Amino acid sequence: MTGKETTIVNPVDSQAKKFKFDYSYWSHDGYIVCDNGCYAAKDGTHYVDQVSTICLISTKCMYYYSLQYISLF
Repeated sequence: MTGKETTIVNPVDSQAKKFKFDYSYWSHDGYIVCDNGCYAAKDGTHYVDQVSTICLISTKCMYYYSLQYISLF
């Protein structure tokens, strides 16, 4: 993963395919399980936990929603 681009490599023939997303988060390894059962990033990894993902996306959603709301007046 680099920025908004994710590369997936086929393990059979090693062909790589690149995809671009609005958001692309690393969430399949590089984590520890906390005492409360939540997952958190290990130091030095690219892992993004669910709380961070929700905060990042919901902040953007609320920002754009507020712009639309303000434009009604």
